[in-house]
Amino acid sequence: MSAAPEADTVERWAWDYVLSTSLAYELSPPPPPDAWSSQPAEFIDELERWTPDERGP
Repeated sequence: MSAAPEADTVERWAWDYVLSTSLAYELSPPPPPDAWSSQPAEFIDELERWTPDERGP
């Protein structure tokens, strides 16, 4: 797994949500920030390297 996306970005908000183990957090997450990552391509490149089993259903 790669390092977490940069703080205060939509990608980090989604990362924190998906990896959360708190039901309370997942039922009432904070609103997503307005900023997007300045390096989204690196996450896309990593996703493309995953096997279908690693991507999930």
